[in-house]
Amino acid sequence: MAGATREIDEALVRALLQAQFPDYALLPLSPVGAAGTDNAIFRLGHNLCVRLPRVDWARHTAAREVAILPKFSGLGMDVPRPIALGEPEQGYPWQWSIMSWISGDTVGTDPLPDLINSAQELAAFILAMRSVPLEPAFRFGASNNYRGAPLRQRGQAFQAAVEALVDIYDPKVLSHIWALSFEAEEADHLPVWIHGDLHGGNLLKRDGKLVAVIDWGLAGVGDGACELSAAWALFDDASRGIFKAALNVSEAEWMRGAGWALSIAAIFLAYYRDKGVPTDMSRRTLNRLVEAFA
Repeated sequence: MAGATREIDEALVRALLQAQFPDYALLPLSPVGAAGTDNAIFRLGHNLCVRLPRVDWARHTAAREVAILPKFSGLGMDVPRPIALGEPEQGYPWQWSIMSWISGDTVGTDPLPDLINSAQELAAFILAMRSVPLEPAFRFGASNNYRGAPLRQRGQAFQAAVEALVDIYDPKVLSHIWALSFEAEEADHLPVWIHGDLHGGNLLKRDGKLVAVIDWGLAGVGDGACELSAAWALFDDASRGIFKAALNVSEAEWMRGAGWALSIAAIFLAYYRDKGVPTDMSRRTLNRLVEAFA
């Protein structure tokens, strides 16, 4: 990860709305979310939100979400509905979007009351996604941070993260898990649709149940093992087994999923640990992986 974080305030969002979508410019506007994320999010009225990339590596996410999200409505859990795609203006350099707002609380790091049922529901949603016809134009690449690409493309960034975390985690243990996942890399696999970033921050709950999947900026077509990172980000041993069985994945894909969980958590933790951004989810994911494989 690299690049400066762009400051985005209400005045800028108001100016963009007034210039491009004046019908929305007078609705109540308020920021949501925490600093340090890829996007600045503002609640717009009661049923909408504005999403603006804050960093260079997220500059493609608005257009990607607007194009992809309609394909995944009606699959068992709610997803945001694109309303409009904004263009660079007012000194803001990237495309941005207006989306529907889905009520609920992010799962975050709080355990769901019924992990077994949640594992089954999330697996059913992933399988439903895989039934949607593929579009090669959304194959993994720079525009979705290569989510779903071969794990070897993450090797350099992962090794740098391991070195940065030497005071927290034994590098031999992390490297051992990575080697196991890397050995599974040669297994054949067919491309599927992936969300690309399934964790507690991108899942909404109401009354203790999973209800929505949000933040689709890294979605695309690639190795479905990327989606399995959720197994260690969200579930304990018992519910993780239910998740694996419901998806009916091979041992090779499961091991690649562990590699995805490992690299995502390690790279995030190494980058954000001293930046005032919560890293509890990454630490918990790494702890579960160490316990499972070390």
